[in-house]
Amino acid sequence: MPAVLLSVARLKKDRMQEHPSLTNKTNKTNNINNWQEDIALKYRLLVHEAQRWQGVRAQQDGRSGEVVSLFQGWNDRIERVAWCMAFVQYCLKQTDLLYDQLMQRSQRQQRHCLFATQHVMTAWEHTAQQQRRYKPQPGFVALWRRYDDERATQAGHAGIVVDVADAQHFITVEGNTRLWCGSSSQRGVARKRRSHNTQRGPLRLCGFLDPWPDPAAAVSLASQPVSSTARDNTL
Repeated sequence: MPAVLLSVARLKKDRMQEHPSLTNKTNKTNNINNWQEDIALKYRLLVHEAQRWQGVRAQQDGRSGEVVSLFQGWNDRIERVAWCMAFVQYCLKQTDLLYDQLMQRSQRQQRHCLFATQHVMTAWEHTAQQQRRYKPQPGFVALWRRYDDERATQAGHAGIVVDVADAQHFITVEGNTRLWCGSSSQRGVARKRRSHNTQRGPLRLCGFLDPWPDPAAAVSLASQPVSSTARDNTL
């Protein structure tokens, strides 16, 4: 059995052992605790989903290829833009689907609440502010803004936090980033060590977005107009 399936099966086994009531769908207790435990599982599944794509490569132009098209098709249409946020959105969508399969849910449960876009700064600006976080946690989405000298632009970069290394650094898995495997121009999905202290230089950390916040606090901003000038760069 492939490693990804073994890992998912292990997650399901752990879940069933920790919560025997899952075998009896009519046994519903303590909704708040159940919600917190379900979201914790989603974070784990998202980390797993991101990590299983480590090492895949785009074509030499950095913006095309079968896997890139797969990521960019997360919303059933392919936009020829930098695809770091498309990778994030694809992983979030797959996590929600996998969660329903593992839990044998016949109805759609809470989906992630990130604004539906492939543009990083649009996601940051139009996802509910209640979802913004300023400390990393595995399962959060990290977002950076591109600066031109000291002028903020609408370009950015994004990745999925998979670990916290120490008080100053966190680990991400990112799409559309340099692989550093013999050629600095080769792009794909890679694991990166990032610093909190990025308030200088061309790429500066905006913060983190929690994909599955408390439903009472997750206020959708989907009705707000989206700037058509948003664009993303690569890193």
